[in-house]
Amino acid sequence: MLRMDGWCHESTVLAENKGAIDRSNEFIEVTLTVSDEQVTDPAREVRVACKPQWDVWSHLIPCQVGGVEKTGGKVRFRVAFFGDIPAHSTARFGILYGNPKADPQQERLALYVRDKGDMVQVDNQAYLIGIDKRTGMMRDIQAKCFRVGGVEFFNLTPTPVPQPGVSVQFVSGKKNAVSGKWSRASDVAPVTTREEQGSIYYRHQSTRTLPIPAGVDVEEGPELMTEMLFLASQPFVHIQETVRFKVDTPVFSLRLANFRFQSGVYTHFSFRPVTPDFKHTEVEEIGHILIAPQYTRGLPDGSVMSGFLPLEMPWTALLNISRSSWHTQTRYLLDWTASNRVGYRAATYLFMEGDEYESALMPIYARKTDHSGNTTIIPAGTEWSYRIAHHFSPFEEVTWGEKADAVGRRMNSLLPVQVHPRPILDNGEWGEHPVFTCAGKRTDDYQTSGVR
Repeated sequence: MLRMDGWCHESTVLAENKGAIDRSNEFIEVTLTVSDEQVTDPAREVRVACKPQWDVWSHLIPCQVGGVEKTGGKVRFRVAFFGDIPAHSTARFGILYGNPKADPQQERLALYVRDKGDMVQVDNQAYLIGIDKRTGMMRDIQAKCFRVGGVEFFNLTPTPVPQPGVSVQFVSGKKNAVSGKWSRASDVAPVTTREEQGSIYYRHQSTRTLPIPAGVDVEEGPELMTEMLFLASQPFVHIQETVRFKVDTPVFSLRLANFRFQSGVYTHFSFRPVTPDFKHTEVEEIGHILIAPQYTRGLPDGSVMSGFLPLEMPWTALLNISRSSWHTQTRYLLDWTASNRVGYRAATYLFMEGDEYESALMPIYARKTDHSGNTTIIPAGTEWSYRIAHHFSPFEEVTWGEKADAVGRRMNSLLPVQVHPRPILDNGEWGEHPVFTCAGKRTDDYQTSGVR
């Protein structure tokens, strides 16, 4: 039927699910390079169809095309879609192109992007999140919880200020009289942004150089590249960041994936441990730290946990288990790489300052910032790169921990994807079409049977 309607060319995508859990609504993005004789306008004419067999197309599914480039008789473009891959099976999808008379795709999913003056608001079924236009950082975060009779909104950032993001505490002053000065991604500085918007996702990319505070003797601040991916049918935001130091830089502290929230928004800070010598049949015990105002009132500012949690935790969660507002935000670590081993007191930290908390992954942390001997020199070329997922969900008594861990286990299960026919490289050898999914690489964090 589709061939009769005018689509002449196809690339077949094979997504393999080796696990025992059905993978539904999995985000898959394929980069194709084809002859410019095969496609005229990818954004208009490309379609994606499910293929129950190699030579059978069944129904069309919504897709989104981006990154179109035409050079040297070739057209390069990205195609994104959501696929269902049953357990222990391989699903086939056909990317169809080569129909210059095709009408634009009409079907849309539940993803809305609105201009709100000083911010861009992204709305899907799980959250409302604003992106500050001046800084490119998240702000005004609201979670949605579906209840009987309607939807409840939980304002997770009552003060509408941008999230601090990656933060560096530089060394300021002379050798015998030093102090620490913070530079944050949320500080107003030149930011280059790029956006892609469509029926499947909203992608926001930003690049900036962190500003150097007054009194800091460093030639150039680190470069930060951030990509936030908001999907139409998933309750999480996928964030990928790379921070690269261009020159030797003395610092007191470095906060990555830094998230700020106000006292009273959550009642617990929870975390999923990994015990290396546990048997695979063992069950891990989820840790909880009470952060409700009635328990922390009067405590001094500073680190709440004194750095006893490992840097690369599988996930940490913020819970509100008050009877009137049961909601959670879980941050799953999907990938983590560092170009060298520089670090000091590396751990996952939670800080309290007045009526606010900040949670961060910190490869470097110094408590005393009045002594130059506590500085760490980050060599030029040092780079940290990581991927995390901010996942929003209601709190469900008794079952929440198991469900939260199941999400992390699924998100960190590999999803091999192949695209055929494979391209022929200039040297005559077979190449591969690049593929991106949100699947993480932290499978080893989930070796034990579960949590409680």
